[in-house]
Amino acid sequence: MDTNLLMQEIRQAIENSDQPKLESLLASEPSQINATTVFGNWLHFAISFNARMEIIKYLIEKGVDINQKAGILKGNALNLAAAERRIDVVNYLLEKGAEIDISEPERNPLFSAIYSGSIDIVEVLITHKVNFKIKYTGERMKNMDALAYAKERGQIEIAEMLSLLSE
Repeated sequence: MDTNLLMQEIRQAIENSDQPKLESLLASEPSQINATTVFGNWLHFAISFNARMEIIKYLIEKGVDINQKAGILKGNALNLAAAERRIDVVNYLLEKGAEIDISEPERNPLFSAIYSGSIDIVEVLITHKVNFKIKYTGERMKNMDALAYAKERGQIEIAEMLSLLSE
């Protein structure tokens, strides 16, 4: 099968949460597990399109790189799952050893969870020892940590929790 057509079929299988079709397509061309789209790898794509957890687990079991930095923000799957408010995926990725990338605020899953207003994901990340005191300075931030970011975003409940942890 033509590579472009195969990738289109894989995308469609993920979007439709059609696991039997996805398994068949990847069995016919196992190297496609590491293919990259504009959204990142297949795991990024599955998270973005709210695929069922079984699809996410299948992709990881087949060897998709959970720490690949890709997509618009060049973040990994954990960052994207936090942004998409997928606590099930966040928990699973952490269980599988996903890197908590804090190299840039755009890649920091804690900042993504704050941005999306997911206090549950913030709590999970704190439990997994994310550095919530790291400060960023850049085009849109000046010496800003997670607490300051939560306040700026109007995430009062998250800010209160981070404030208590900072004491």
